Amino acid sequence: MKKKIVAIVMTFLLAVSMNIPVSAAPAISKIDCKRVSQDFMSTAQDLSFDQTYTGTLSDSAAARSYKIKLPSSGRINLESISKNKEVYYKLYDHSGEELWSKSTFIYDMPGSSTVKETFDLTKGTYYLTIEKESYYDDGARNFSLKIGFDSANESFEEAENGIDNEINCAHNISIGQEYRGQIARNDDKDFYCFTLPSSGRISLSALSKMKTSNYTIYDSSGQEIWGDSTWGDDVLGGSSTKKELDLVKGTYYFAVSKRNDDDTGIYSFTLNFKSAEESFEETKDSQNNDMEHASKIDFGQEYKGQIAENDEKDFYQFTLSSSQKINVQTIAQMQSLCYTIYDTSGQEIWSDYGWDEKDVGQCVLKKDIYLESGTYYFVASKRDGTGNYKLHLSLASSDASNGSSNNTSNDVEEQSFDVYLSRASYTYTGKTIKPSVTVKDGSKKLRNRKDYTVSYSNNKYVGTAEVTVKGKGNYSGEITKTFTINPKGTSISRVRAYSGAFTASWGRQTRQISGYEIQYAANRNFYDSITKTVLGYRQTSLKISDLERKKTYYVRVRTYKTNEDQTYFSSWSKVKKVTTKR
Repeated sequence: MKKKIVAIVMTFLLAVSMNIPVSAAPAISKIDCKRVSQDFMSTAQDLSFDQTYTGTLSDSAAARSYKIKLPSSGRINLESISKNKEVYYKLYDHSGEELWSKSTFIYDMPGSSTVKETFDLTKGTYYLTIEKESYYDDGARNFSLKIGFDSANESFEEAENGIDNEINCAHNISIGQEYRGQIARNDDKDFYCFTLPSSGRISLSALSKMKTSNYTIYDSSGQEIWGDSTWGDDVLGGSSTKKELDLVKGTYYFAVSKRNDDDTGIYSFTLNFKSAEESFEETKDSQNNDMEHASKIDFGQEYKGQIAENDEKDFYQFTLSSSQKINVQTIAQMQSLCYTIYDTSGQEIWSDYGWDEKDVGQCVLKKDIYLESGTYYFVASKRDGTGNYKLHLSLASSDASNGSSNNTSNDVEEQSFDVYLSRASYTYTGKTIKPSVTVKDGSKKLRNRKDYTVSYSNNKYVGTAEVTVKGKGNYSGEITKTFTINPKGTSISRVRAYSGAFTASWGRQTRQISGYEIQYAANRNFYDSITKTVLGYRQTSLKISDLERKKTYYVRVRTYKTNEDQTYFSSWSKVKKVTTKR
């Protein structure tokens, strides 16, 4: 009874000193640990690492405060055993901001409770408080405490709440050198700045001991160019990632960040670089992405270029002094690359694309194209992936055997003219499609109805259409050219995230399609992508499951039409991004 009276009096005095209203109930009010931590900062006991401390929590001394000084960023290991029925632990930074708290409870007295925790923290001073709840336990009982420490060995020392949490505070780093860092409870993100001396490919290799790791690359304006997340392996206790990115010359920022307070730990990374050796240097603010800034090229020379994460197309300007056939040769180190020729008014004259049919990471295109005299623009633009390419334009032979390689003809000996179509592929419109035809006898342009006649077949619906040119008058023979009509595409209307899954919805396309293809990947370039097929036009949504949680995926959709043994595809829709939930 005497002990309870003393406890009530102590509670009253404490409440008055701290301006806490006093309840009429006999329970002893819990001490405000945050206030106690700040009050006790000047008298907190210094803790040394790997040394065991013992103490007693009683009615007269219900709380204890300890000071922890970290000589560098790293991980502290807390281990405590208490005999009190209920105990509260709290960790604060140098300003008294709470970073962590935990309570323990013993159901069967006498007994003991154990706390084992690890904290990743930056260099600095911290305070740990231990307090008992006197309502359940009015006796004096012992506890023990031990703190261990492992340095993060960061490449750039950080203190308090971090010093590189924003782009304008980024650390300058060099290509080819390994760097170590730590994401802590009081340090959410680390920024690093690097500069590429020319356009080229960077190779990122990173190791992380965090549960989840976020990696992001920004350009000099702070615009995100690429991002990815990795999940730690329970066996290895971390994760690794390797990524190659094609970027133009300039300054960039690489950031490592966490998802929540539990996602802390050390990491290391290295950035390597290989120049694209472009014939025309490109930067973020100086690119040949339109006619006005097109790079001028000559026939008979090879030019090197690069399609990058932040550079989707390259424009080249060339001039023909007379109407004739030109030969286009390209080799691209990527899955696919699209090519287009425009006249000075912006009218598309010709288009085609190279495709890596053998999955060797290289696509080749060789085509002969007839053009009238004048100035033109040759454009290489992103289709599937990024990488380097080579371009070579030359004046082609007027020999009929050098005709467009994607077309078929009758016996060459019977031919007395060449036929060229304005385009090799079109999109279904519901109307008949008739590409313009140019017929040449060497350098001489022939006239329709006088020197030849033109007829079209199968040129309304999705599939392979034909153009037949028959000689007339002084010309004999017949040449048949083909072009494709692809289905009309669609677009993604919504992507909804779930735990380890997402649902993609798209617009219905009812005419001339056999179904839809939905493709998703963990990167913007759709490397290692997965494609799902939906039969028929009625279904316009699909749920993708069994994915990693809290991971970002990129999604796109296209239509397809199967005619007999051949399948025709629309172009891919614009890409949507979604992050799955935990």
